[in-house]
Amino acid sequence: MLPPLLPAANQRRRPLTLVLLGLLALLVVLAAGWQYVVGPEATQPLQTTAQLTPVPLELAQVAVGTAHLPVQVNGYVVTENFTVAGPVIRPAAALGLVLVLGVCLAYALAFLSTLPRLSFAIAMSAVIFLLMSLNLDALGVFNDTKQYFLLLTLALLVGLAFAFHAFWPQVSVVRRLLWFVLLIGGLGTVLFTKGSGPAQVAALHLASYATQSGSVAVGLLVLWVGFENIRLLLWLNTQAENQQSRFGLWPFVLASGLYLAVLLLYYFTNGDVQLLPGLRLDPYLLLLLATVVGALGLGRRQPTLAGWVPASAAPYLFGALATYAGATLTYAFAGQNDPLMEAGRYFTATAFLVLGAAFLLYVLLNFAPLIRQKLRVYRVVFEPRRLPFYAVYVVGIGVLIAIVLRNKLDLYYQTQAGYYTQLGDLTRWQSEQQPDDEALALLAERYYAESDWMDRFNHKASLGRAELYRARTQRQNEINALRRALSRAPSEKISLRLASLFNDPTDFFERQRTLWAGLRATPGSAALASELAQLYTRSSLTDSVAYYQQRALDADPGNAALRSNQLAFLVQQEQWAEAQKYEQGAGTGSDALQSNQQLVALHQRLPQPQAAAVPTDTVLTPASFALLYHAALGRVRQQDTTLLPTLRWLPQYLSNDPYAEQLLFLQALTQQYGGRPASAQNALAPLASAQSASAAYYQQLQGLWLLEQGAAPHRRSAPK
Repeated sequence: MLPPLLPAANQRRRPLTLVLLGLLALLVVLAAGWQYVVGPEATQPLQTTAQLTPVPLELAQVAVGTAHLPVQVNGYVVTENFTVAGPVIRPAAALGLVLVLGVCLAYALAFLSTLPRLSFAIAMSAVIFLLMSLNLDALGVFNDTKQYFLLLTLALLVGLAFAFHAFWPQVSVVRRLLWFVLLIGGLGTVLFTKGSGPAQVAALHLASYATQSGSVAVGLLVLWVGFENIRLLLWLNTQAENQQSRFGLWPFVLASGLYLAVLLLYYFTNGDVQLLPGLRLDPYLLLLLATVVGALGLGRRQPTLAGWVPASAAPYLFGALATYAGATLTYAFAGQNDPLMEAGRYFTATAFLVLGAAFLLYVLLNFAPLIRQKLRVYRVVFEPRRLPFYAVYVVGIGVLIAIVLRNKLDLYYQTQAGYYTQLGDLTRWQSEQQPDDEALALLAERYYAESDWMDRFNHKASLGRAELYRARTQRQNEINALRRALSRAPSEKISLRLASLFNDPTDFFERQRTLWAGLRATPGSAALASELAQLYTRSSLTDSVAYYQQRALDADPGNAALRSNQLAFLVQQEQWAEAQKYEQGAGTGSDALQSNQQLVALHQRLPQPQAAAVPTDTVLTPASFALLYHAALGRVRQQDTTLLPTLRWLPQYLSNDPYAEQLLFLQALTQQYGGRPASAQNALAPLASAQSASAAYYQQLQGLWLLEQGAAPHRRSAPK
């Protein structure tokens, strides 16, 4: 049953076109929530890089008379460092925004053509602005210096809308919608298939240039629903069927006052309002609630739209506006465009505060006696007797404009910073696809610099510049960009990325200083604490290593990389007994942890861990190679040759070239101790005859194997 916020006339069965638009809006909301949660990690993923440190390991012994000569091999202890990649550019998210824009534009044009003449003219001006802002001709369908495609688009879309409005008003809105869907789909197909660049560039281009129109859509949506939460409180206060169950005037005033007080606190604390431990107020949740209330109560608001928007078109136009605004915010979440996200939060909180206070004043001046009598005021809230609704609404918008001007147009500059960040991402993507084109890299750097100047807390632009410098191996410029970002606001991920650049022994104190500063700003960061522990393993401060390792584990007990590093530290300190105890209680997890567990088992001559599986990937990483290496050594001791086929086909992949020598060595070991000495000698011969530093070791190993087979005479040692 629909809530009583809706009028009875709106409780009829919904048309299919409205249901489809509602489903699209729901998908956008779900996508926005998903990107809100996973966007930071998807855009700037926290990664681990594994390092291998050799440790001596006795695999077997060769008996020569009464002596036993050890067969020494290397084991590899795996340590993992945390670093941050990106910011990653996501063309799939851009394509999603473009598709939503196309559908919303089709709905808008179909129902705008049913508006009265003045409303139609104003709405068409907005549509023309939107199409012009997309810079369609830059995609090179006809000529990237002439606006032929824009003129064609305007002629088809605006011309058809005008024809429906002026000459064919009898055409149903469903047919109009189908016509606009076909036209927009055809134009989009031409853009994506006939443009001068690939489809990813077209999607990123349209999404980037849609930032301005999308920001306007978000602003219009906020202004439209700015007082809906107060109306929701009014509905909750007066909606009960039984008059005695309704609340009076003071509960409504107190609830509204508390809501506005929280928004006022958000405004004066620069967005730092903690509702509960670990839970902060985000105005986007208030915007979502207000949008839902506005959609459900749109029929009650129809008296304010009389003469401007017909009741049949209002739900569709509101749905198209809300869906496009939601898609714009979703793309901002997906790309972590912090200037746009912060501008949206600031404007939403400020508008909800000002318009909410104005609407509360409007309700009290017009309906306070009726609320005191516990009547159903929500039904007639837009039919005032004293103070007109639009007078209060215009005053509220005027106060909001005054606040924006009072803050020196910071909102405008933040929005423009987000726009230039999107253009920087677009150009950086093109630069990465064409690494020899220096002009694209310089243009991307210029866009990021412009964005950086317009918003002083703009981390995304600084990270974009840093990634641009990394792609061109400009280490010092990358360091400068990251330092500039940290000087404005602390960030765990930026601290990790900056610290990862100080990897030379001479950079010890610079890395230490960066990690200390990051850990002071974010004391609960397990990654920063782990990096400090790994840094101190280069020194003799073993107590500091243990302290920061434990601090990291306390912050993130389930992280396998932290357990792997702790086990690796015990191995490096040759504390084998403690390592054996720790290994038994560490459980299983990443390849690095399993590899270190197998290393401990090999050294202590314990049975191999049952849960440790052999990696089956065709592309080896340092951690998976170490796991495969230790698993192969364990099977060598057991005279098991089941890994031999795997060891033979892995070197066939070019990506495994760094491990080709060790894979061939493992083949020789497996064959020797699996009862195939001749094949083992043949496999080891190329390594023993190579001009490398390890050739002498392989020659010694050949001699030991010959002694083991009795092929060399045993000479008695002369007394010394």
